[in-house]
Amino acid sequence: MSHRVGFLLLLLITSAIALDFNYYRSWIGVGYDLVNSNPMIGNEAAQETDPGFYSARRILRISDVTNTTGPPGTTNQTQSPPEVEWVQRSLCANGLVEHTYFSGRSYQQRLLESVKIDSDNDLDIMSVAFVGSDYYKSVVRDTAGIEGKVIHEVITQCTMGTIRYKTELQASPVIESAFSQAVCALPAAYSAPAYVQFIQHWGTHAVIGFDYGHEQIKVLEGSRQEFMAALLQAGDKKMVNTGPYQNYSESYTIKTEDISTYSVHHVSFGGYTLQLAHGDLNNLEPLSLILLPISDVITSLHWDTAGLPVDCQGHLAQFGANLKTAITEYAKTFTGPSDDPTSFVTPLAWPSGQFGLPQPKAGCSSDGVTTWETGSREFSPESYFTSNRFSSPLNIAGEFNNKKIVENFCVKTSTTSAPDWPKGSYCVYQYGTSCSSGFKSGWVKWDDEDGSDNHDHVNGTLPAGVYNDDTKMYFCCRMDNSAHNKILLPNRSPFYLLRFGGTCQQVYGMDVTEEYITFDTEDTFNGNNDEHSPPYPDDGSIDNITLKFCYYQTSSGLSNPVIVG
Repeated sequence: MSHRVGFLLLLLITSAIALDFNYYRSWIGVGYDLVNSNPMIGNEAAQETDPGFYSARRILRISDVTNTTGPPGTTNQTQSPPEVEWVQRSLCANGLVEHTYFSGRSYQQRLLESVKIDSDNDLDIMSVAFVGSDYYKSVVRDTAGIEGKVIHEVITQCTMGTIRYKTELQASPVIESAFSQAVCALPAAYSAPAYVQFIQHWGTHAVIGFDYGHEQIKVLEGSRQEFMAALLQAGDKKMVNTGPYQNYSESYTIKTEDISTYSVHHVSFGGYTLQLAHGDLNNLEPLSLILLPISDVITSLHWDTAGLPVDCQGHLAQFGANLKTAITEYAKTFTGPSDDPTSFVTPLAWPSGQFGLPQPKAGCSSDGVTTWETGSREFSPESYFTSNRFSSPLNIAGEFNNKKIVENFCVKTSTTSAPDWPKGSYCVYQYGTSCSSGFKSGWVKWDDEDGSDNHDHVNGTLPAGVYNDDTKMYFCCRMDNSAHNKILLPNRSPFYLLRFGGTCQQVYGMDVTEEYITFDTEDTFNGNNDEHSPPYPDDGSIDNITLKFCYYQTSSGLSNPVIVG
């Protein structure tokens, strides 16, 4: 889907290339394979050419042209061939265009905005347009599943001219002789192998026009959850809670046509990952194409039948009909995008990777898919004038008093497909040998009570750590976005994050309250100050360790699901 803002910028044409028609010759009147093409790809030295162009397969005839000599100090210029209409601009028709795509189909729709088919006989091949190109396949991989990316392009375009083939010509032959000979060599009776091979050699279409110029493309990527959270943060009313989706208990949906209004000037998410150049002032490129189906080349354009073999002249209409059938057969050898074209749906899922969270009294948070393992750790506080302290209320499951502290945990040990953790400022407990992408690992050691008064005990599955007569626990922390920018996490049951950076991370649809536990550790030869490695949760108290927790409950203002479909 796209969002366009246009404006004009004065730009004088000084490039010799821009005035030489021979520079554009290989793009007009030639074959084009819509399935394997990608109009987004430029042909700068650092990039490959749009693989759809069959520049060596000329279908429509173009006469030779020569340079005309201008006055001293000016650039030589060629006239356009008689078969071509060539409009050059002394103004750069410049515009800012934005595209958002999140699936194979939405990317296909983005590319189709750069292609116009001059026929109504092309529906079969349109369904598999571009699916053979490597870049299309990479987009499908990057956007697949709930862990997939949303990709946004900000394009600055400069259109410098237009070239159009005069398909209405009747006075002279327009069909290149090599193409007419290849057509006449086809069998009049339909043969799928022969006709499909013809299409593979000549392409699915002929290029009969294009706008040319250059453009800069900035590519921004972020997770589906980041994109949805950004829309929610901006107060987008077009996104609705749609309840269960697949096996997940909660989801949000926005219609694909509504995504076309998204602009980086109004909503911010993700980060820029790539910058592409599609041509430049000295290397102009086709920016949008007009294509004619190859079957229509035979049935709708003027042929010099007098120069054709007698047995070919009467079969042109049949050749055209057979090629139309062959296009359908050719399209069936490819798989088009299968995702829902009408809506963008994101389930609320616990993120990927392994991690632990404090267990609320209400139990581990459910998203309908994630399974949690549970466990507990008993900490032995200093027995002499014990001064454990706790917030009121404290909603962590366990036992908390001056004699002992027992904290319960929810631990995700699976690595099944799920979205990445969103950017923000918070910590979770580490599980396993490393943190998920975007987090940094740190640890704190509790110097628990010594001797016979030590009753440290473990039960079930625990976060990463060393659990003996003392306690060493590992944390995963991040601070790559403001805690005030709301993130999207499952929001129908309570859960905890650990505070990091001085304030609790905001979560869409959840009310948050700050809680804490102060552990009164060993008074004699206490090793807490010497045994820690940041980052770890707030507030940084090490001697008598204090941890700050963020407790999330479903907001009373969270809308009920709107069931669609």
